Amino acid sequence: MENEYSQNREMGDIVTLKENGYGFIKGPDHNLIFFHASKLLSATFSKLKRGTKVEYEVVNGSNGPVATNIIVVHDIEVERKIRKQRGDK
Repeated sequence: MENEYSQNREMGDIVTLKENGYGFIKGPDHNLIFFHASKLLSATFSKLKRGTKVEYEVVNGSNGPVATNIIVVHDIEVERKIRKQRGDK
């Protein structure tokens, strides 16, 4: 997960999930940010729930901000523990 430590990442909560693979994240400023399942780096869309905490990057889409490189926060914490145990930086 090389994008895990990007300088421009934000934290938010999944607030809307649609059956066709898209949804919205409520960002730190309470704005809604569109996302598509294809931008998930961890977890699958079917395993997401409302309230799931995620970390992501925001890019400008044609209709406003879009989340990309989305990682479920729990998965980030597990990855960091594994790296620490292995002695990785």
